[in-house]
Amino acid sequence: TLARRFARYVGHTPGQEIRMARLRRAQQMIRETRLPLTEIAMACGYSDLPHMDRAFRLELGSSPGALRRDPEVGDGMGDG
Repeated sequence: TLARRFARYVGHTPGQEIRMARLRRAQQMIRETRLPLTEIAMACGYSDLPHMDRAFRLELGSSPGALRRDPEVGDGMGDG
């Protein structure tokens, strides 16, 4: 019931919200810190860097490393 109501009011499932929040936090940390990507992945709840990399590529079509090199990558994430 909670998941259905959440999806009705927010437009996506609680699981999708959690995934988007983790990605947003990872993007912020990549842009604002010089921490190694592996540490950022762990801090954002990913089991390792390859899992975070896969999530970035699925959602943003790019990698965490590309975001570090070009902070404009992925600016549209989570808009829809």
